[in-house]
Amino acid sequence: MDRPTHGERTHFSLRPRTALPSLYYAKLPSSSSASSSANAPAARHSFSDLLPTNFPEPVWADSPDHPDSDPHNKLKRPLNDGLTIASNARTLVRRVSTSMRNLHTRPNKSRKNSTSKDMIVDQPMAAVPSGYRERRPSLEKQDSAAAAQRKGPFLSLKRFRSKRRPAVSCASGQNASEMYLLEAADMNTTRLGSFLASSQRPGACARAAAAATQKTMDPYRHDSPAQDALTSDGESGVYMNEDISMTDADAPVVDSTGADFTDALPVELTTLIFAELDVDSLKAARIVCRKWRGIANSDAVWREVFLRRFTPPRYENPPPLVMGGLGTGIGERVSQPWEKMYRARWRLDQRWDKGNPAAVYFSGHTDSVYCCQFDENKIITGSRDRTIRVWDLHTYKCLKVIAGPAAKPILPEENPLPTHANTLSALPSLNGTTQGDAVFYQPNYYHSASILCLQFDEEIMVTGSSDFSCIVWDINTYQPLARLSRHTAGVLDVCFDKRYIISCSKDSSICIWDRKTLELVKRIEGHAGPVNAVQLRGKWLISASGDGVSKLWDLDTFELKKSFRSRDRGLAAVEFSDDAKHVLAGGNDQVIYKYSVESQELIHTYRGHTGLVRSLFLDSTNDRVLSGSYDQGMRVYEFATGREVAIYDNWTTSWILAAKCDFRRVVATSQDGRALLMDFGHGLEDVELLDGMDRFRASG
Repeated sequence: MDRPTHGERTHFSLRPRTALPSLYYAKLPSSSSASSSANAPAARHSFSDLLPTNFPEPVWADSPDHPDSDPHNKLKRPLNDGLTIASNARTLVRRVSTSMRNLHTRPNKSRKNSTSKDMIVDQPMAAVPSGYRERRPSLEKQDSAAAAQRKGPFLSLKRFRSKRRPAVSCASGQNASEMYLLEAADMNTTRLGSFLASSQRPGACARAAAAATQKTMDPYRHDSPAQDALTSDGESGVYMNEDISMTDADAPVVDSTGADFTDALPVELTTLIFAELDVDSLKAARIVCRKWRGIANSDAVWREVFLRRFTPPRYENPPPLVMGGLGTGIGERVSQPWEKMYRARWRLDQRWDKGNPAAVYFSGHTDSVYCCQFDENKIITGSRDRTIRVWDLHTYKCLKVIAGPAAKPILPEENPLPTHANTLSALPSLNGTTQGDAVFYQPNYYHSASILCLQFDEEIMVTGSSDFSCIVWDINTYQPLARLSRHTAGVLDVCFDKRYIISCSKDSSICIWDRKTLELVKRIEGHAGPVNAVQLRGKWLISASGDGVSKLWDLDTFELKKSFRSRDRGLAAVEFSDDAKHVLAGGNDQVIYKYSVESQELIHTYRGHTGLVRSLFLDSTNDRVLSGSYDQGMRVYEFATGREVAIYDNWTTSWILAAKCDFRRVVATSQDGRALLMDFGHGLEDVELLDGMDRFRASG
């Protein structure tokens, strides 16, 4: 058969965007070998299926059609850019001799008619498949006739071995991985493209070839039994399992075009493909070539990677209120340094695991601080001293004190409380000073007793008090809009969404108010003790009571649907997961319970506190449960597994009455009259990029 024409040149895609040089090689009929193999048993596995269909077959040295038998040929067939086989002889020997020496190149006589069942493929040691084992021909049973018949063109190059240059020091198996050598006696095919191309750039082709083979063969590898004896060729580190089988339909497709798929696709589609990669894959893609690096570095790609990792899905409409910030930057616009933001969030999560935040103390309240909430700009606290205070989250200063004239603060006695060793700021109280008087604000009406609970969003704030009432405030002006009065005892907790405002009381009742009209919609009485906490998720309302039971209510029908009973004593706090599939409840038995809403079964208990669990907060976005207790400690758990992540004991001098968190911070209040900020992002590079302009964005 004639040599392949220019259009028949065979390429191997062994590294991205680089088509390796063509190979001119004689392709002649081998009738003798065909007839001798006619009676051979059919091979269970033919590696030639992995090769391009137009790849030329090898010609043996004893064939009359071999180039050595042609006196006019003299090994002068063109190769790559004018290179010839003669000029590459040393390269061939240097790259092939080690493996061929280990193979001894003389197969067993009893298997001389074998076609392609046994083979050796060179790959890096790191890519050793556990289920592969090489079958090597026996050396003891060879005869000279078989050896002469099997003598291939490479054996005639043995004379160059004495001049072989030492191999460059490299990782184990790298030299052998610079070629694909398929034993000629068993395969009737020799794959030369890889090591010929490597003459252009030593080592580059080897790494690309090994990676390509690794990726191609992965779907077909499997673990072998532990008792299987594994052997290797001593260089490649690849093991072949003699039991492996692969049909033509299962054979992987080898790209023989050498084309970069990104050249054939629009930039938008390529970006979407890269955006589906994980972070490690993106890092690997960046070192392939300049074009891939540009795509992998683009903000559009990293935006998708970031949001996929750090933005939770939306389970309901309206969505639950967001505590603090989401940590996803300014909205979700593309023109942000998303890769830096990803790095900052990852490092921030590492700091949560280490449990060593900076501490900021807010002093000003003159009695126990019962409640708090915060966003990315401010913290609002309510106290037994009948005041509501607004604090700047960045300067740590008191911005406003809201109360009646009888609750106006006076100059305190000099009695500073101790602070933690990690304290970043502990500004003194402004009470009784000129600055304190300037921030004092007396509204048209106000609470006349302790502020027990509060919640706010971008429009309103609702507070509940021991004076039996709730007040709805304009969050921007802090002007009261309405007083909600129906309870006959102190209001212990409030929550709301876009439809309803919910309040619960020591009188064992729950009141449901229309948010727009501020009219009472329904009063529910179902608990046998004070209702200490309530939470909303869509149409579902969960309540926790001192009677030791949490109850699930349907707000479409106002009916009781399910109950979750504690193992001992009353409940003081309750939380609802964002997907409304789990309920957390804690109380006087010092345990936090996790229930399945569907089955009503107890899934897990979070333990560790030695006092009443007064506060619970579930950050579903970041898989954290934060608890505060009368043991003067806070604990952080993994929501999914229950693992205790961190313990914060004695950061205050008295009971923890409230504790809440977002992606970066914990804000807690104590009976000692102070609020505490624990900042895990202080001093972290690029952490400010995670702050958003929109303070109340839906999590989805």
